[in-house]
Amino acid sequence: MGRECLDIYNSFTLSKDNKLKDIVEKFEQYFSPKSNVIFERFQFNQIIQKNGQSFEAFLKELKIKAKTCDYHNTDEMIRDRIVMGINCRKLQERLLRDSNLTLEMAVQLYKMAESTAIQLQQMTIDHQTMGMVQKKPVMIDCFRCGSKHISNKCPAYGKKCSKCNKNNHFAKMCKTRTHVINRHINEVTQDDREQDNASERLYIYTISHNKKHWIKTIEVGTEKLTIDFKIDTGAESCILPLSIFKKINSPLQSTNTILVAYGGQEIKPLGMVKLPCTLDYKTHLIEFFVVDFRATPLLGFDAIVKMGIIQNIDTVTTEIFKSKDDVCKKYKNLFEGLGEYPKTYTIKVCDNVIPTIQPPRTVPIAIHDKLKDK
Repeated sequence: MGRECLDIYNSFTLSKDNKLKDIVEKFEQYFSPKSNVIFERFQFNQIIQKNGQSFEAFLKELKIKAKTCDYHNTDEMIRDRIVMGINCRKLQERLLRDSNLTLEMAVQLYKMAESTAIQLQQMTIDHQTMGMVQKKPVMIDCFRCGSKHISNKCPAYGKKCSKCNKNNHFAKMCKTRTHVINRHINEVTQDDREQDNASERLYIYTISHNKKHWIKTIEVGTEKLTIDFKIDTGAESCILPLSIFKKINSPLQSTNTILVAYGGQEIKPLGMVKLPCTLDYKTHLIEFFVVDFRATPLLGFDAIVKMGIIQNIDTVTTEIFKSKDDVCKKYKNLFEGLGEYPKTYTIKVCDNVIPTIQPPRTVPIAIHDKLKDK
């Protein structure tokens, strides 16, 4: 005991019968004066969950402050402060709906909601990673040079044909005779190079009557007209026949684009139109070329990717566990707390049973006790 404490001790009124316990109590009264309960409760009722503060830290702060408030039922006051002070509006509404809510139930519900939010965030990140699409170059069978190459990289471009003296094709692929145009257009790719007549060419590389196509039903235009489109990843543009376009209330724009069939036959579209197309509740603006003959409505590669009909998944990662202990360690939070079975239970199944995965059936907190009794 220092000199200052000795002076304080000498200031106490003590009798010869006072024991060490009485002296310690005198010192406690001197150094810890009685707190103002009203002010302590006021501070307790001002506590709210701060932005970025975890629920564990918020609960710890409430429990520490409640010790100085002299409440008769501390658990109820902490429960009420959790309901009024958490920063999650949806969970707050959920807690208010339960008239028999206890502190333990409130803590369990918040931890479940916090854990679920973290898992959903991780699932979203994984889904976005797998959904990334990297467009690859499209190889075409070129009718100008007779070989396969990337679109817009034809070796015959700028060369003069020795057979007809025209530019941009080799003599072996020269088509000087006039051919009847086949009116069934199935695949179209687009050449963005400038041509001699300052117009774009859309090249048709496959003409087929095979009915085994990939068909997708899409709502087109403001009228939500339902149209069955052929999905063609080899096409670079979209085709819409005039018979269907007449049902859509939209102006037709002029275009210099020319459709070129296999063999060099040219088809001049009536025009071009951009229409809103809706698939799976998502709407995209798609450019179509309108033709005046019987043709299957066609969606090209760019439109297919834009509408999310196809995706390019480069890699798929599969997590392999060597034992059940590895699973329990990786997902430890799923094997403890609410829903944990109190003992080990062995499920015996037949050897020929095919394994399936079913979502867990959730049990409302309000009937947990009744369920345990059964």
